[in-house]
Amino acid sequence: MIPIFNKFGRLLLFTVFVGVSFYVITPVTFAQSQEQVLNFNAKYFVKETGVVSIEEIIDYHFATPRHGIFRNILYEKKNDTGARYLLDIKNISVKMDSNTDVPYTIEKAGKYYQVKIGDANITITGNHQYIISYDVYGALTYFKDHDEFYWNVSGNEWEVPISMATASVAFEPYMEERDLKSICYTGTQGSTAQNCQSITTKTPTVTIQTVSQLNPSEGLTIAISFPKGKVAQLEPHKDIWGMIITIVLMIAGAIWYVFLPFYAFYLYLKEKNNVKNKQRIVAAWFDPPKKLNGESFSPAETGYIQSKNINNKFITATIIQLAQKGFLKIKVESKNDITFIKTEKTDTLASFEQDLLDGLFSKTDGGEIKLKDLKTSTKLAKQVAQFKDHVSKSIKAEKLFKYDPMTYSGVVITLGLLVLFLTGNFLLGLICLVFLRTAAPRTDLGIEKYSEAVSLKNFLESQDAQLDFQAEKQMFFEKLLPYATAFGVEDVWIKRFGNLDIRMPDWYEGDMTNFYALSAINHSIASAVGSSVSYASGSHSSSGFSSGFSGGSSGGGGGGGGGGSW
Repeated sequence: MIPIFNKFGRLLLFTVFVGVSFYVITPVTFAQSQEQVLNFNAKYFVKETGVVSIEEIIDYHFATPRHGIFRNILYEKKNDTGARYLLDIKNISVKMDSNTDVPYTIEKAGKYYQVKIGDANITITGNHQYIISYDVYGALTYFKDHDEFYWNVSGNEWEVPISMATASVAFEPYMEERDLKSICYTGTQGSTAQNCQSITTKTPTVTIQTVSQLNPSEGLTIAISFPKGKVAQLEPHKDIWGMIITIVLMIAGAIWYVFLPFYAFYLYLKEKNNVKNKQRIVAAWFDPPKKLNGESFSPAETGYIQSKNINNKFITATIIQLAQKGFLKIKVESKNDITFIKTEKTDTLASFEQDLLDGLFSKTDGGEIKLKDLKTSTKLAKQVAQFKDHVSKSIKAEKLFKYDPMTYSGVVITLGLLVLFLTGNFLLGLICLVFLRTAAPRTDLGIEKYSEAVSLKNFLESQDAQLDFQAEKQMFFEKLLPYATAFGVEDVWIKRFGNLDIRMPDWYEGDMTNFYALSAINHSIASAVGSSVSYASGSHSSSGFSSGFSGGSSGGGGGGGGGGSW
């Protein structure tokens, strides 16, 4: 029995050992399998002259063959008022794996010095160490009662994670431990998270280290306060060109302040008179305007032709038309209990229609989605943005406007905001926005299609009794319902058919068979779409707070930038 037991015991022990080894080794192996910065160790030496000498030791793991790394060093910083200052960065040198004979280039790219290390003809893998040294003039910040080294150590623009980041700050002038106060921040730009700690304070050195991995676009920022007068005051240079540009913009703003409102009103009247003289609007027009190929413009396109903008009514109208085309059904239990059911139809749709269909359904919802779930759907909000872009491009292709409507609107909004920013006059900026936006010039073909769109809208919202017979005889309630929705007159259109013997549409399922229920459903869908867009934009907002030092946060102060491989 004993030999058998020993044999069994050895087997059991071996099994346990293998299992434990798997769980211990696997995470390490996985971590090594992805490209990353294993350690970002920055050493700072604050000299009495105010110059800060910096040495960045970057241990980099290449999971796949690459040529080397690049490091973008930011050479500007802003003060509390937003004024830009330029730092002098000098004496840049590079080592790789303790070798000083390493190929590298230094280029000025925008607001960065880009240090690109490696040979375009050679690829490397595995772990390699890079040491980048440089001096910074103007890195310190000076206050009335203290001086400060407020510095973004790693930068928030790395393309890969950083397993650990360390910053050591030493001072040339003698300091007591009580003279030095430190604080640190981690995370994305503006974050006030503090997943970092001061691991030593050895006179006159402060060392700060992260306690968890920094993901891509996350960084470590430090602020070290020390007594005033210990180092010389070496200010950064003001951005002279930036100041000149600001002055030019202020002068331009003064000119715009007087000229732009009159010019905007002139363009508005010119376009209004041009359309008025050429339009041919009639009282009873039963068909949507046609494209160059003879197809009808969609409700969203027709609404855009008439109004020169895209709103959430167009989304609702397109959803209804998708249902009419057989791509989905709408099941209604009550006004607020609505379910969209995707059918198996896979015919080709217009790009903006496909955008919306993709936004409504995902691969994991089983082809059904509740209206209440759409209100918090970030996917729908994203697809709505694409929807609007594709509607605009579709109109552009039909040559109905002299300029691309989206580009024209972008220029108008920029001008309006520029006036608002430079003059501080909200009313003036609003006037410019309204007049310039409505002044988007139409072509002669555009005026023709505008006339047809307005004529259709007039018919849909008309209460003239003589048109009831035409509407009843045409029996096209369902056909024009999405157009009425796009124009915002669906309530009037539905009311005209309330007493007629017309069955509910095939795409509609539910107990609410009253025709007026369609009006409530339309409004519910429009509300859900609006909530989705608002939710998506709000979910990415952030807030900060003043922490005492400089109202600090990750990415604040000088320094920063980022890097990656090439």
